[in-house]
Amino acid sequence: MTLKTNSELLIRILDTYTSGQTASLARIAEICGVSFSSIYQWMKDPEILVDYMGQTQISFAAAMQMARSVSRAMIVSQSLENFVLQGRTTAIVHHGEFSYVDDEAAIAATDEEFKLGLDLGYFFPDKKKRDQNGCRIVATRVELCPAQLIEKFAASAIPSVYGQRSELTVKGNVSLGVQTVGGPRRPIPAEFVQYATPRDLALDGVVETTLLTDDSGGEVYEADSLDDLLGLDDDEPDMAVTDTAPDEPEPEAVLRNAQPEPVMIVSAPTERETSPPPSPILATPKTVPAGWRAEYQALQEKLAGRR
Repeated sequence: MTLKTNSELLIRILDTYTSGQTASLARIAEICGVSFSSIYQWMKDPEILVDYMGQTQISFAAAMQMARSVSRAMIVSQSLENFVLQGRTTAIVHHGEFSYVDDEAAIAATDEEFKLGLDLGYFFPDKKKRDQNGCRIVATRVELCPAQLIEKFAASAIPSVYGQRSELTVKGNVSLGVQTVGGPRRPIPAEFVQYATPRDLALDGVVETTLLTDDSGGEVYEADSLDDLLGLDDDEPDMAVTDTAPDEPEPEAVLRNAQPEPVMIVSAPTERETSPPPSPILATPKTVPAGWRAEYQALQEKLAGRR
């Protein structure tokens, strides 16, 4: 019977691997009394079958892969638990050189006792402790486990108590709404169309403007002439009238029973739309009667003749 057919030797190799003593195959081979090359070749031979970890007649390579998974979990858990419980012992290094343990007895001894100890071999000139081989003992210190690692360890060990939990508490009435960007908008009411800005009208896909008509159909005043509109009569005394230069703004006519201006659809905003009225309440649409310039000029000439 060869070594690769010895089931007891194969099981001992697998158990040594799963024990977590070491993760090195060379060290495992040394412990089990075989060479590393033998174990490496046996892992490549599909004819070597073993019964291990509840599996029957599996290849030695598959069994070694299972043992490797157990070994990694064992090493990580053991090292983590030892670090959390006992901390980690590290050597003390000062300016790149190791520090050594002092011999307290040599430091506390008097000069005569120290010289006697040197002669008898109890003390050393540097007053440092020595091991059995006469080598100085390196000073060490214990590093405690960080608090973050302890929290992680506790959360994994007892998740019901130390695990991460999130809680959301909502007090009062909460109203959630969804706004569709770029979707259809409600149409602007008819009474506010003439006060809407070009941006509002552009968003609705319509640009509106108000134009003054020059035909007689656009006149909404009731007076037949400008004299009737201003309340002037030939029998009345002279009135002080201030002349208006041709290039000055035209006077606004006082209208009775003013009606909204006709609305027309055009393709671009006008100057009135780009400068909307400050308030829809203060802004009142007005119209100018057709042919008012001739009547106004006749009135000026009539007043000039009276003077």
